[in-house]
Amino acid sequence: MLCVYCNSDIENDSFHCDQCGKEIFLCPNCNLPRKGKHCVEDNGKLYSPKQKSNANIATSQPISINPAPQNNSILKNISQPVSPSNSQNPILKIVNTHLKIDIEIKNGDIIGRTEGNYSSLFNQFPQISSKHVQFNFDNVNGWQIKDFGSTNGSAISDNPNWQTTPKLKQDTPFQLKNNSLLLIANIEFQVKIILPQTSTGTQRL
Repeated sequence: MLCVYCNSDIENDSFHCDQCGKEIFLCPNCNLPRKGKHCVEDNGKLYSPKQKSNANIATSQPISINPAPQNNSILKNISQPVSPSNSQNPILKIVNTHLKIDIEIKNGDIIGRTEGNYSSLFNQFPQISSKHVQFNFDNVNGWQIKDFGSTNGSAISDNPNWQTTPKLKQDTPFQLKNNSLLLIANIEFQVKIILPQTSTGTQRL
């Protein structure tokens, strides 16, 4: 769609114009961006997609990693990371068994509704931003996650009490740990970090 302020071409799910920075307001009838308080074509009262999205995320419950979690069982008897047979760096996976999502993350991978290698999977989840988070690995800090300043945010916790868990700061890498919980918008994942193995079968520290 076109920004009504600067005529720049912007994504249909944008909350702001990425060229002039103006907030987008839509007509509920023609679903087109307009200026002012009412649509000049049909007099529909304009609304803010950003405020509507925030209201939806506030009333929705996170999609848990298990269909019927009981007593936070996922956090009980946490085992050490499992070792693959051939790998130089630890393997990172994010898993939600309820949604049947089991992704092996590569260094630099982006999770987003329209960007990244998994956009065809996440395009069905409107709470996830077009470009939501990125995963990176280095030998000093291990696996880290960075939020791009997404609308509904991301969080890391050792328990699923997301109401009291602060969101990740924009563009600030956060270190991931094995068996921690990751919330991307309203989707909960379990983090699995699989350590590399030496030729003798010894796990590296």
